[in-house]
Amino acid sequence: MENIKKRIFLGFIFVVLIFTGFIIPVSADWNETNKEVDSFYKLVPDDSVVHVFKEIQFTNYDTDTKYWKGYYEHMHHEIPENARNIDMWDRGNKKITIQKEHGDEYYISRLNRNLWYGDSCSIYLEYDIPVNENTAVFKLNENADLINATVMVPDSYNVYIDNPDYTTKHSSNLNMYKFNRIKDQLRCKIDAVNRTEYNVLNKTVQLSDEKVGFKIKYWDGEDDWANTTLDTALKTLPVMEKLWGIPYPKDYNITITQATKNDTSGYSGINNGKHGILMLHTSNEDILIHELAHYWTQNCNFKHRWMDEGYADLYTYLVLNRINPHDAHERKEDFIKQYNTMKQSNDLVLSTWSVPDSIGSKNFDQVDYGYKKSFVLVYNIYNKIGLESIKEANQQFLKLNSSIGNNEYKHIIQSVSHTNLKNEWKLLHSDI
Repeated sequence: MENIKKRIFLGFIFVVLIFTGFIIPVSADWNETNKEVDSFYKLVPDDSVVHVFKEIQFTNYDTDTKYWKGYYEHMHHEIPENARNIDMWDRGNKKITIQKEHGDEYYISRLNRNLWYGDSCSIYLEYDIPVNENTAVFKLNENADLINATVMVPDSYNVYIDNPDYTTKHSSNLNMYKFNRIKDQLRCKIDAVNRTEYNVLNKTVQLSDEKVGFKIKYWDGEDDWANTTLDTALKTLPVMEKLWGIPYPKDYNITITQATKNDTSGYSGINNGKHGILMLHTSNEDILIHELAHYWTQNCNFKHRWMDEGYADLYTYLVLNRINPHDAHERKEDFIKQYNTMKQSNDLVLSTWSVPDSIGSKNFDQVDYGYKKSFVLVYNIYNKIGLESIKEANQQFLKLNSSIGNNEYKHIIQSVSHTNLKNEWKLLHSDI
């Protein structure tokens, strides 16, 4: 009897050993888990940073990891490229290793323990995002089953957020913008500006018929922006005039004012004619050239938005191609590539296209698609008929006293080029 019991016991041990031999703990796939994030972004002007703190709660409900078949041992984190002072720890205040391998898109944290089925953990992430003296631009990129995010900015700042799904609260000289119980993903951009009195730079440039003055208005601490803007304007306006084949068509000087996104209603720049150009403080030379081109498009009697914006972007390319051919080529190729990608999921008829008074995350893609499609159409026309025919058509536009609609535009282009533009007119009226 004793031998039988011994055999049964040994047999049981053997079965357990065989069974456990086939249960090898491995990292599981991200499936049927729960992740909740509470994030806090605080602008600290004295340190010129946005300080970020996140509490992340993770629970393993992945049925593929039942019965010790697998576990979770790491997490992925989307952290800005320029972040510094990155730190992570667990509930026991034990440091967690977090790093990003060369070429990887995400940071990876190695948890201090294996999370088997049903296990939970809380971890804490902290880092700083550097910002300018009086301007701060940063993004919220959160991915979780449930997201709570709070942005804290001193109440002296003008704040623009391109996602409207927040509530606002004021406390202790701070404005707090709260995104509560957002599911799956939160994507938005924060643009905060501490507006000071404007400083001014003045300079004139010699054009074909006259001198034109530039006045650059900018905030304290934004000297680099001001000097770059002035240099670009002085360098590109004479080139613009030659490429249009028409002298600067206005009888006033040009004021360029550094602006917030609230000033520009979300756009990168706005040309207000004799009242000058509003330039977003984050905008580059491409945007300035585009806005300068509008001093000519405004005199062309264009009726439709695609003409106005398509020509402004064509001349942005042509001017850049004279002063920086590499950047011009890259920008042109990028616009064409974006158009070909976006047309798969957008429909828009250029002949009836209009733009909204303001743009944000909700309508940016559709507006951007209109700009890209307008450029592709006008660039294709230029590419077929050449610059000299474009200049000749420009002269015709300015001579007409009535507005130029689609039919008038096609007639003028065909009369100066005698080129088959059947595909271009098809693109004008198609919805892709």
